Amino acid sequence: MTEVATYVIETDDRRYELQGMVAIGSDGFDRNVTVGMPVTFAVEKKTAYIKLERSEYRLLVFKNEPKTTPRN
Repeated sequence: MTEVATYVIETDDRRYELQGMVAIGSDGFDRNVTVGMPVTFAVEKKTAYIKLERSEYRLLVFKNEPKTTPRN
C-alpha cells in the first residue's frame, strides 16, 4: 500500500510544495528528513532532486510559487 506524502521547502524567495509516493512503513525519504533541517536540492521543471547525507530522492513539484511577505 502507498500514500501520497507532501513536503514543503521554503527559500528566501520561493515556496515549493513537493509530493512523493511513499510505501506505508517503508524506510524512505519521510524517515530520513527532519522538519526545519536544511537540505540540498535542485528543481528541473516538475521534478525536485533532494540530496541528503547518503541518498538522493526525486519528488514531484506540485507547486512552485514566489514566497509572499505578510503585510503590516
